[in-house]
Amino acid sequence: MIRQRKLYRRHLLGALSIFVILIVTPSSNAKSSASATADAKAKVVASITIKRKRDLDFGEGSPGDSAKSVASTDPSAAQFSLTGEANKAYDVFLPSSIKMVRAGGDSGNGDDTISVNTFTSDPSGSGNLGASGNQTLGVGATRASLSVTQATGNYSGSFTVTVAYQ
Repeated sequence: MIRQRKLYRRHLLGALSIFVILIVTPSSNAKSSASATADAKAKVVASITIKRKRDLDFGEGSPGDSAKSVASTDPSAAQFSLTGEANKAYDVFLPSSIKMVRAGGDSGNGDDTISVNTFTSDPSGSGNLGASGNQTLGVGATRASLSVTQATGNYSGSFTVTVAYQ
């Protein structure tokens, strides 16, 4: 009987050992995995603003005069003040053309309108606000030739200049 108990204990210990090995040993079908974390970040920058300082002025002309260009660096060029985030680059968007209309109306015959096109800017196309976050933008353009029957009077038209961060 003592011998049977020893044999029983030996078999029981063997069975328990096999059971523990099966539970502790990872399955051959287990997949490897890993995890990592990251931070989400954002920076809010000052909005870019544009304010008119001076209008584009082609001066006086007479019927039959040829086209007149005003360079974006000329004292007659339109001038805008830009303000925004320091050292931030921006793009400049100009109109392709506009019409100036004589004060008092448009008679419909074309002699009461003047085309303006070939808009240019200084800086040209894009710029950088620099360390101060401020810059002056000049805008020039070309006024079309005046017809020999161009109506006399004051002509005006508006145009929009847009700036946007790159």
